Amino acid sequence: MCRTARRLGWWGSALDVLSRVLAHHAGGRPRMAGMTDSTPVDHGAEQRYAEALDAFRRGDNAACRQISEDMLAQAAAAGDARAQALSHLNLSRADFRDGAYASGAAHALAADSHAAACGADDLRTTALHMRAELTRAAGDYATAVPMYEQLLADDEARGDDAALAMEHYNLASVLVQTGDLNRARSHLQRSLELCPAKPDQLRYTLLGYAGWLVRADDPHRAGQVLGAVENHLETIGEVLDPAEAVELASHVAVGCERDAAAFEAGRRAGRAMTLAEAQALVV
Repeated sequence: MCRTARRLGWWGSALDVLSRVLAHHAGGRPRMAGMTDSTPVDHGAEQRYAEALDAFRRGDNAACRQISEDMLAQAAAAGDARAQALSHLNLSRADFRDGAYASGAAHALAADSHAAACGADDLRTTALHMRAELTRAAGDYATAVPMYEQLLADDEARGDDAALAMEHYNLASVLVQTGDLNRARSHLQRSLELCPAKPDQLRYTLLGYAGWLVRADDPHRAGQVLGAVENHLETIGEVLDPAEAVELASHVAVGCERDAAAFEAGRRAGRAMTLAEAQALVV
């Protein structure tokens, strides 16, 4: 990500999130708002953005929304386009979590407009990422495909391997849902190759592989991979974002439909596996 509520240790504390923002990182799940070297930095706005994002990742959507609404009011009064863009980005995430996809898309478009006004191209990429995530969560996979393709093109142009690892997985997950399994596998393989640039991506890429495997008629191996991912998420206390939660449920439904006994046996076995062991099943 979307994208995505991440618990203790996904990015760490809000201060760790802030350090990544201030270090000019444009990647993340969902993407962190990046900055160019010429971007004027309001450290107070960046810290409030980080606090709201951390609340979102911890599943405290009310706090995320309150911080962001307060920040937006202050930014609008000050005429601070960048801070307004940051506020709208986190409000789009709050709507994402609440299932208010149309409202979230409106916030993402507002973020894009304010980012354009202050020349923050990385913020515009983040806004496109949120539009893609919201579109995907709403189940409009065909419309989400070109959005993720554009994000991949942008990441390729920047040489951002961490963001590429994430977006290859995102596009693959959408393609799995559309039934384009050949292209999905290609993007999953590329995401896996790039995971060393973004170690926290591995669990999501494996989630995508579980979806691909179960639809490629390998329910036992799909169950093993999914079980390992589920166990890891529970261990670190992470809650999937709305799009990924729906997709995980779809993988389970397909597995139970194809061969429930094999799928559930694999899933039970997978819960005793590490992510590295699950990765060995797909390479």
